[in-house]
Amino acid sequence: MMKTKLMMLAAAVVLSLGMAGCKGNNNNPEEPNTPNTEEVTISNIEETDGGRVTYTYSDGAKMGFLIRTDMQEDFATVNYYFTPSKPEDKLYDAVIPSEVTWHGKKYPVVNVLNGVFEGNKHLKSVTSQENLTTLESKCFCACSALELVSVSCVDEIPQSCFMECSSLATIKIGKRVTSIKSYAYLSCTAIKDFTIQATEPPTLGENVFTEGVKFTLHVPSGSITKYIATEWSKYAASIVAIE
Repeated sequence: MMKTKLMMLAAAVVLSLGMAGCKGNNNNPEEPNTPNTEEVTISNIEETDGGRVTYTYSDGAKMGFLIRTDMQEDFATVNYYFTPSKPEDKLYDAVIPSEVTWHGKKYPVVNVLNGVFEGNKHLKSVTSQENLTTLESKCFCACSALELVSVSCVDEIPQSCFMECSSLATIKIGKRVTSIKSYAYLSCTAIKDFTIQATEPPTLGENVFTEGVKFTLHVPSGSITKYIATEWSKYAASIVAIE
């Protein structure tokens, strides 16, 4: 089953957990945030031996995938992301696809490996599609220009996942999330809106947010009382129903 498969994958990958800072955290949050206005398309798909697929986008960004066929169910993980360093003020919107094709067969993209996007100072937004259920520790840590994150199907937000994303203002997570681990959003001081579609409040680890950070928490209308009754209430300037 997919759950067993992901547990096996997690056991095979050594994660760098804890409060230690993220690599590449020498980015200046005051760098210009010029929107990327061009329509981005996939300009090239490269399939190589060893189960590797690379998407090259029309804006110059590249996303790499690793096909896993040694589990009960075959799947793909995001294991590489690159944005050009020039021009310095250009920002990129990463969309994690629901599936990739390798040697004529389609594989669901279910996982982002540890540290894949870590320290990328040109990433403005991240959006995932339906098959992505697992993020690993620090995979978006210290992305200083990251403003928007939307992950609709993940089961949990892992430890230190978005730590030190100093520009992160809007967060959207789906109805499946059950827990948010320690330090997940620590030093994310720009948060304004946090939307959670889960009807049951996700459990919180230690120091998920920086002490004193205030934001509006958007939750399902029938769950407002539940969230107010939990530790979520102290992190939100107000708790409101999702519109």
